[in-house]
Amino acid sequence: MAIDNQIAEIAKKVGFEVVKEKDLGKPPAKPWWTRLKIGRFAYWRNHILILAFLGIALKGVVDVHEMLFKTADYLVRGGEIEIGIFTPMHMILCRKPEKKTAN
Repeated sequence: MAIDNQIAEIAKKVGFEVVKEKDLGKPPAKPWWTRLKIGRFAYWRNHILILAFLGIALKGVVDVHEMLFKTADYLVRGGEIEIGIFTPMHMILCRKPEKKTAN
């Protein structure tokens, strides 16, 4: 069972009504992670020239910059079509059923 189907099934099991479900990152849309992958060149340019070489930024900024780059790398790995285990664009709209009141 695909992970997309698991989300809807679990929502139903705990009592929600699934109104709509769609993965907005599936074709024909470009994969959501392509922009993160393109950003690698910009990362190295910024890291080497501005952060490390010129020493303009404080050490904490350099650490956060490195952490964000690593995070983007792992998001790309998780989202690539070969792996396909993660998407931030899977939308599921659920509704909590109204309680029936006894008259």
